[in-house]
Amino acid sequence: DSEGTDVDLHFRHPNGQRWNQSPYDCYFANPNPDWGPTGALSNPSLDIDDVNGAGPENINLNNPEYTDQTTIPGPYLVGVHYYSPGGLFTSDYGYSDATIRIYLGGVLADTYTRRLNIRGNFWEVAGVIWTANDQRAQGIDRFYDSPPW
Repeated sequence: DSEGTDVDLHFRHPNGQRWNQSPYDCYFANPNPDWGPTGALSNPSLDIDDVNGAGPENINLNNPEYTDQTTIPGPYLVGVHYYSPGGLFTSDYGYSDATIRIYLGGVLADTYTRRLNIRGNFWEVAGVIWTANDQRAQGIDRFYDSPPW
């Protein structure tokens, strides 16, 4: 469709203190952040930013740093913001069901689903653990009525 709800995917580096803040939150306003000295492969990219409700949005990080507390104070965080419930021609489509799929090394690690009811809802979905011996998604499921920034 040409319009619909706008739900935004966020991916936050462990060094990030807040959502929606550059450089450590990758999202529509910061789609290609520079996350440090390990090179371009260690930087995420928002490859798909869907604004019309049809989805999906997609963020990739090809070479994550270890989240073992000695390299970075892990984990990476995944969040979702209900940015807008309406399109160009209507004021409010109502709730939106967000489904988050986290892939690690190209393999589906976990799937999470939650209903976002109104503009401004924010869902902190999961953490991503990445060490030499442990790569996994860990559910957080923290919900905010309004954005935590």
